[in-house]
Amino acid sequence: MLLFMKSVLKNFLEAYLLDKNRAFKLVYDFSVAKGHLSKLVNNILDLDELQYWKATVDEIKMKILSGIGISLILMISFQRYRMKT
Repeated sequence: MLLFMKSVLKNFLEAYLLDKNRAFKLVYDFSVAKGHLSKLVNNILDLDELQYWKATVDEIKMKILSGIGISLILMISFQRYRMKT
């Protein structure tokens, strides 16, 4: 999951850098395991979580750009999509 989320965040980061007023929505069709992603999806963003996600974004951008990690995370909303079977 971590590699998937880093890939998604990389794409969001690229779009965000073009226009910092953008907002993002991750639509997913899977159960989210307990952990950092579930806290993000459920908007449980205490200081530890914000620091975790900022560090994750910083890792993605390899410290070339600074100051946008938390702003990017706060611009993402989530929607679960359940496929009809």
